[in-house]
Amino acid sequence: YPSAIAIWMPVLYVCAVLSLLLGNLAAIPQRNLKRLLGYSSIGHTGFILVAVIGAATALTDRPLVAASDVATGQVAVTVYLITYLPATFTCFTVLAVLERKLPGLEIHHLAGLSQRSPLLAAAFALSLVSLAGIPPLSGFIAKMLVVLVAWNRGLYTLLGITIFAAVAAFYYYLGPIKAMYWSEPLDATPIRVNRTTSAVLAVLITLLIITGFAAQTITVLVNGATIAPAV
Repeated sequence: YPSAIAIWMPVLYVCAVLSLLLGNLAAIPQRNLKRLLGYSSIGHTGFILVAVIGAATALTDRPLVAASDVATGQVAVTVYLITYLPATFTCFTVLAVLERKLPGLEIHHLAGLSQRSPLLAAAFALSLVSLAGIPPLSGFIAKMLVVLVAWNRGLYTLLGITIFAAVAAFYYYLGPIKAMYWSEPLDATPIRVNRTTSAVLAVLITLLIITGFAAQTITVLVNGATIAPAV
């Protein structure tokens, strides 16, 4: 339905730009971890919308032979969700534990967490690294796919904004990591985690690492599953 897509395209475009800019710029000054992750989720929505727009423009330009182009956008969306959901779940699992152990959930409350609970610090750091799109974790591949979709479809304005948003994310995601590993703890008391939570976090850490090193394989599998119905 190219005509319907053309009507909605400006709306998607504006939503993508606002999500990328508002989400990432508003996250930069945040010191509260919940608000930081909340604003960053808006930014991630913008990345997904860029991939959706890329797929939609393929349908508008060549509605009869755009299967491979649409698949590129669909693959980017699917891979992004596959990488985003585990990382976000890990973040909020860690925050749920820390909320009962720390006096608050400001970034400075994470000071020295790596000394007080290496497991919580590792899980939180890995999830933030993936969300930031830093290799070798899978978040890097997810964001790279979105960038490639914008480039291949000639969405150069969106491409510039997307790259700017990705760079901005480095700043606010690395802040908590710096506090956990390079700041002295406010309280040296070890933070104990029960066995069930430890097992869940161990599984999530393994998942984050595996999806990082298997990101290319995941992309190929998703691409095959997406294109197959159109063949």
